Amino acid sequence: MADNINQSISDLTTALNAATLGLAECCQLKGGVVNPSESDGDIQTGPDEQFPDQESYFNAKCSASNGIYDTVRGLIDWLHDNNAEMIIGSFGGITAAISLGLLFAGPVGWAAIAAETTLVGLSSWAFSTLFDFDDMQDAFDDVKDELVMSLYNASDSVVARTSFLAVLDTATPALTTAEKRLVQYTLSSAVLNQLFSPRADVAVYTSPSPTDCGVTLALWTFPTDEEGFTFRDDSEGASSASGDYESDEEALEITMVNAGGGSRPLSKGTWVKTGLSIAIPAGSAARFDFSAPSDSITQAIYLKVIYSDLTDDEKSMSGGTKAGTIVLTLPTAKTISDIECSIGRTTSLSNTHTSNIEEVRVQ
Repeated sequence: MADNINQSISDLTTALNAATLGLAECCQLKGGVVNPSESDGDIQTGPDEQFPDQESYFNAKCSASNGIYDTVRGLIDWLHDNNAEMIIGSFGGITAAISLGLLFAGPVGWAAIAAETTLVGLSSWAFSTLFDFDDMQDAFDDVKDELVMSLYNASDSVVARTSFLAVLDTATPALTTAEKRLVQYTLSSAVLNQLFSPRADVAVYTSPSPTDCGVTLALWTFPTDEEGFTFRDDSEGASSASGDYESDEEALEITMVNAGGGSRPLSKGTWVKTGLSIAIPAGSAARFDFSAPSDSITQAIYLKVIYSDLTDDEKSMSGGTKAGTIVLTLPTAKTISDIECSIGRTTSLSNTHTSNIEEVRVQ
């Protein structure tokens, strides 16, 4: 049986090729990207960007998260409803049947991105023996909110895929290896990149049964003071950093002084919140919004979460020259004890600039 399953799964590499070949050629002729790379989740907001501020981006990301869930679930629903017809060949073959299912699967728009998708053709035998679509529907229903939030809290496309499948592993009924593989094939980079650079229609999609992404475990917005955050200078060499509360911006300000020179010593300031006890489920996320650097020179962003068991998760990214948000996906159910939010720069030039931490959130 295992050999048959492996053979059926290996057969998954050709089903959409014929159906989407014309689409791929079309996109190439028009200069489109047929096989986009995974998004690194680096999002910048502000003038001349897709989103003017962080709030509008995360609203769109919630719409995209719900849209991706509805799309994958929509494909499962279609396969469930039409499995018998596929087995008897009513659609002219499994490849044609799956391709038709993708057209009607959901809002993310499989018809526009299927050329990149690696979902493949299954034989009539494979569909009749490997998949229990009733179980797949029940599993998706069981962890619907968690699946949507795993996408919303993902820091990049790779993490989005891993987190979605990890949540699905906790669902009841448990899915088979083949069923989980089928879901995995639908989570292509073209689909998951919608979380970080959504099309206009995906950004405003309204699910018929939406999951609210606004559930927050902890939030600091600094309307009057530092809210218990303290500053630490993590600079190296002759460079330095200092921190102050910025009342006009309601933010935590960092002033970075770079010494410059060949050794490029790091200037890095860190605002730290200690003494926390925030119990988080797997697939949660920590994030903070940062401002553009005052001198329009690229800066780096860092976020670290320390848990009560003294383990930690962290992420760093280039903040570029514009405002943005860093998101750190938290893969394991634990208790947060500390959060560290940092901004820094290395450069051979001597310069001084300021940048703000504007909001810190755990959700």
